[in-house]
Amino acid sequence: MLAFALSGLAAALTPQQLVVVYNADSPLSSRSAKEYARLRQVPREQLVALQGLPKGGDLSRSDFERLVVSPLLYAARCNSWSWPAQGRAGVGVRRMGALVLMPDVPLRVKESAAVTDKRRRQAEEQKRRGEKVHVEWTPDEAASVDSELMLLGARYPLHSGLNNPCYGKNAEPGAPETPVLAVTRIDGPDEACIRRMIQDPARVEREGLWGWVVVDKGGPYAQGEKMFNVAAEAAQEAQQPLFFETSGKRLAAAYPLSAQTAVYFGWYTDRADGPFTPGSSFRFAPGAVAGHLHSFSCSDLHDPGQWAPALLRSGASVTFGNVNEPFLAGCHDFGLFYKSLLAGATVAEAQLASLPMLSWQNVVFGDPLYRPFAAVGRLAANNPFVRWRELMREGRGRPDLLEAAVRQRVAKPEGATLCEAFAWYCAEKKRLRLAAEFFRMAAAASTKHSDKIRNVLLQITVLAQNGEKEQAREMMRRCLEENSGSPHRPAIEATAECIIPEELQRR
Repeated sequence: MLAFALSGLAAALTPQQLVVVYNADSPLSSRSAKEYARLRQVPREQLVALQGLPKGGDLSRSDFERLVVSPLLYAARCNSWSWPAQGRAGVGVRRMGALVLMPDVPLRVKESAAVTDKRRRQAEEQKRRGEKVHVEWTPDEAASVDSELMLLGARYPLHSGLNNPCYGKNAEPGAPETPVLAVTRIDGPDEACIRRMIQDPARVEREGLWGWVVVDKGGPYAQGEKMFNVAAEAAQEAQQPLFFETSGKRLAAAYPLSAQTAVYFGWYTDRADGPFTPGSSFRFAPGAVAGHLHSFSCSDLHDPGQWAPALLRSGASVTFGNVNEPFLAGCHDFGLFYKSLLAGATVAEAQLASLPMLSWQNVVFGDPLYRPFAAVGRLAANNPFVRWRELMREGRGRPDLLEAAVRQRVAKPEGATLCEAFAWYCAEKKRLRLAAEFFRMAAAASTKHSDKIRNVLLQITVLAQNGEKEQAREMMRRCLEENSGSPHRPAIEATAECIIPEELQRR
């Protein structure tokens, strides 16, 4: 069991190690900071108000030092705190482990005018020589505010990021051997979203985060694909029901993803699409963790088509991304982030373990104290995902025992979820005929239209993969005819393009 395999995690971050930073000139920021501190019992003296900040957006390097860094260093001196990079010790000195930035704290530190002017001159010289103008962007000075603050109190070169000494380790924020400050932010596209990001984690973690894990791989680079394979394997090892999309195609527009989706990881497109298209009615399970790997996934929190705001608007409590081009090796490692959470880590600890570089482009959105999987052993009755985990354990790796147990529960309230989970289990083991049968049973047992449609589409797909193409084609024709007015019609037609493309063209 993964949670035991990674149980070397140190004690979790506490409210006494957390500093809440907000924009004093923003009522929303002030209100959110106070609400969060009250809910998480962060001492009042650990709220730091920053004066003179713009509401979000960018800061120059000089303004970042003057308006953000200097006040935080001053607050540390006044309160006898030590930031990790300072390593101060002594009687009465308290090592702080994390910052959480509240709404309207700026997102980026801009590169200097000198660097911008250098690029301009390079482009002009290329043009003068008659060459195609191409000046490679290298973020020598540009970075996220959050990533720069992870090195608060340290002196370091501003040159294309620094290796994170906590990467791949179970680092405890605030411990003497952890020289890096964990930094997350609670911010989003609107106040309702921000309020939910504050309230949901504290409520959800009492019983643990339960639901579907959706991994949608199929990007262009092997290094990225490895992250998604690790995430899928971790879900299987933790006995969480896994929806594993491996076709290389992204989820279609209006795809009927389960409303009980607790984790989503996907890549690689610049604009939010599929179930997360702006205006979609899809919502994650409360407390969900979601991420989409793309270079500019959160450069503008108020752009509904960027991935971070789209996922937050869809109900995620935690997401992460980049404000500038990080290059693939500088992105969060999705697999490590998820595995850390599964082992009982806080979001702050998962950030430290999964982030390859500092003074870079990355941002984590979410409550740093949130431990979505720390309580997974406390819940039982009437939760289909708990029941699935129990059946997996009772089956002891024997598919025949698991199949018999699921068949006995088809008529129970959890029957549809168990059938779908077992169908995916069979599909992963290449038992496609049995997978198709259980997708059919899941569709029949489902009470929601979206769940029925999803399982029918999955049954059709598996039948086609198993060589039963005529049956798949007939089912596809019937599905199209019976769902002409379905809100999921685009997803139905996307499946039909694979199953009966010539007939769809004639319609």
